[in-house]
Amino acid sequence: MRKRHKVCINILFIFALIFALFVIIPIMVNIIIGSTINPTAIQLNGTTSGWHNFWAVYLGALIGAFVPFIILYKTINNNNKENFANRQLQIRTIAYQTQIQWVNTLKTSIQQIYRAFNVLWLDEIYIVFKETYDQNNSENYKIVIAKIKEVCDRVNGATDNFRLTFIRDNDSEEQKFIEEFEILRETYCNLVGDISALSQICFHNGTDDMLKTQFQAAVDEHKSKSTQTKDDSHRLWFIADKYSMKLKSKKAYIVKDLIEAYNPIYIYEWCKNVLKYESDKANMILNDTEQDK
Repeated sequence: MRKRHKVCINILFIFALIFALFVIIPIMVNIIIGSTINPTAIQLNGTTSGWHNFWAVYLGALIGAFVPFIILYKTINNNNKENFANRQLQIRTIAYQTQIQWVNTLKTSIQQIYRAFNVLWLDEIYIVFKETYDQNNSENYKIVIAKIKEVCDRVNGATDNFRLTFIRDNDSEEQKFIEEFEILRETYCNLVGDISALSQICFHNGTDDMLKTQFQAAVDEHKSKSTQTKDDSHRLWFIADKYSMKLKSKKAYIVKDLIEAYNPIYIYEWCKNVLKYESDKANMILNDTEQDK
């Protein structure tokens, strides 16, 4: 705005200077024609009516010359403004299209995350725990481990894809989404890890008393690999204690409680909020005219 104001002042100054010159020049001509080398006074040379006619024609020509110039200037100025606005619209359109393409890629990544963090995969593992009999421990353990591996592969694949998608200059809100995702991922992975630890202990011959020592060792190892939080009510060691450490006889109940302690609404809300924010951001890029000024 300051730059435009300065330009307008300069243009007005030039107009005033030119107008002054056009007025002064005839007066100077009159002095030169009618005066000596050292003029003592300004006298009118020619008749009054002649000078009236001169000024009428002269000023008329002056005005006639300036009006087209002003019109041309306004036309060029308006064209420049229109061209600038069109260029800015093109820039915003390109930025919008780029953002929309990225949002579509992000949607695929978010859908993959939502599928990977689904409790239905864990329900399949729970069914194996529920239907396990002592004589089938070895086979069922292989089934559980295979299903856990499938879950981990889905989570790792979705995580890698999401992290690759977000390799760019992120704003503060996007950085917040990334941090929230890491927390959600850790919660889900802790759940899978707890089920895996329980399966390693329970799927072999032995009594609950014999398993307690092994359980404590596994829990200690698992705790050392996990980030500790104040609320452990959803973790294996807390829920197992609820069943008096009867790990083998109560393993199905323990797995069920572990799964029920996980709230899938958090990952759903996170997915919805990320997509909404990025879609709104794309629309804001297209409609934001403040950056054109």
